[in-house]
Amino acid sequence: MSNFFFPEKVHLQKQFETQFHFFQGKLCFQENGKEDFYMVQPFFITVSVYFLIGMYTRNLVDSGNGKFNLMILCWGEGHGSSIHDHTDSHCFMKILQGNLKETLFEWPEKKGNGEMSKKSERVLRENQCAYINDSIGLHRVENISHTESAVSLHLYSPPFDSCNTFDQRTGHKHKVKMTFYSKFGERTLCATAVPQENN
Repeated sequence: MSNFFFPEKVHLQKQFETQFHFFQGKLCFQENGKEDFYMVQPFFITVSVYFLIGMYTRNLVDSGNGKFNLMILCWGEGHGSSIHDHTDSHCFMKILQGNLKETLFEWPEKKGNGEMSKKSERVLRENQCAYINDSIGLHRVENISHTESAVSLHLYSPPFDSCNTFDQRTGHKHKVKMTFYSKFGERTLCATAVPQENN
């Protein structure tokens, strides 16, 4: 377990691909052929999965002594993020349940007065991984299914508490505060409010 958070993209992505999966509503960790439910300290604690009508939820699982944030995102049918940056952070994502569509965008012109340019789009399926940072571009993540929910595991290093969201039609950006629906399995005070990063 001690090497999981080694700060190297290739190593982390390999760990994400092979060691984490979702089973019967719990996040599981697999090491040396043995499977443990999400009860490993200091990195892991029991986690709850929260779905809401009308918005996805961001649920903090571990704050990594200030070096990373590990979180579970729960996407109801048709839920999606805004187009956003990652504030100079590295972002790893693994699909634990369902499918998510990722759309990559170029950074807008500094004037920010025109339609944003789409670079690519793809559908990430269960157990597939993705990586992004600001040098790659901006992205939007969405559950395009109208019948199935989705759950994804995200690792952000270093952690950040705000980011920029972008209007696809104009490229205008807006700084928003990142919020958590739950922390370490407990609902937060802002859980009843719609997070600014949801659209």
